[in-house]
Amino acid sequence: MPVTEFAIIPFKHADWKEANHQAAPPEEAAPSLKIPDNILTKLTTAREYLERASGHTFRFFQQYKDPSIIHIIGKWDSTEAHTAFLKSPENQQLLQLLSEDVASSEGSPVIQMWHLNVDAFDHPNLADSWLSSATRVAYQRYTIPTQGRAKHAKRFDDVVTRMSRYRSAVSGWRIEKEAEDEEWMVFFDSKVKMGISLPAKEDEEVARTLGAVDLATYIDEAHMVPLEGL
Repeated sequence: MPVTEFAIIPFKHADWKEANHQAAPPEEAAPSLKIPDNILTKLTTAREYLERASGHTFRFFQQYKDPSIIHIIGKWDSTEAHTAFLKSPENQQLLQLLSEDVASSEGSPVIQMWHLNVDAFDHPNLADSWLSSATRVAYQRYTIPTQGRAKHAKRFDDVVTRMSRYRSAVSGWRIEKEAEDEEWMVFFDSKVKMGISLPAKEDEEVARTLGAVDLATYIDEAHMVPLEGL
């Protein structure tokens, strides 16, 4: 079953923000963010490795609030296919390539990565696979007790259906769990209200739907723009 890989990679560099960097991006044009040339070169290599191993396109984004955080969204034919790559010499080469640049804890890179049980690039509710060419993407994450997933899965589907009336969106459930709770994640085209959290004013229906889901807990969100030059 095709799955979506989502990764969060924090880099050490604190000088990635431009002097005039704003807390929220402009509403009109997609902002252009700074990235050191040597890091861009390494991430270009990473993309080549990932796409060759998976046979699919990967997209690299910079978080707007903190441009030194890179997000990767990609597709694998299965979690087993990705696991095989993670154990491969090629992946070890990538980790070595980025080892001096990625933030670490006790000598290990602080990289978060998991899979969603959906092909975010070819979802039946999407028009022309918007995620493949989106110039602005945001995500939100929620948790729900395991016993509530089956009960409320349709309500979460309704959230995406209602969001899709005025913006492209796709969601999925996290496959690997860090705790007993289930985790739900939604990607959406944020160019309508970049920098404004959901539920925003025009998302009142979404807010009511989420509010009706017992014990759904908001985790976090981020707004991203494609990595320029990659």
